[in-house]
Amino acid sequence: MDCHQENNRPRDDVSRPGGEPSQLPPRVLYGYVRVVRGDTARAAALKAELLTFCHSYGYMLGTVFTDYGVEDTAIARPGFSSLLDVCKLVGSHGVVVPARSHLSTHDETLAVLLRQIRRTGVKLIAADEFAATSHGTTDASATDGGTPC
Repeated sequence: MDCHQENNRPRDDVSRPGGEPSQLPPRVLYGYVRVVRGDTARAAALKAELLTFCHSYGYMLGTVFTDYGVEDTAIARPGFSSLLDVCKLVGSHGVVVPARSHLSTHDETLAVLLRQIRRTGVKLIAADEFAATSHGTTDASATDGGTPC
């Protein structure tokens, strides 16, 4: 199992939704993707999608943590473990994934991983669910009710 981390620095001119420049500090999201071993092209494409999502919704994307070749039911994941460590830092707003399936499609494993994220005090944003809701307003399926997950 390889673990790859990549910093994605957003532009300094990012606006909040509605196009207004923000005087507030940016809301920092950390990304997580899980891909087939060695599929660096897919990982890069997913990271680019997360960066686009963050720019579109007024977030700043921090590091994107990647696990390569990790089984769907695995709990021990080097990239995910590092993600949890940074989520405990002051100023962390949440975790963004392209879809919840990047955590797991297995219900029991997903529940364990979500509890681990919840314990850090940040929220989970699944970009595909978030973007599908009207005006970027989230519902329970997109961010666990909009509360820290």
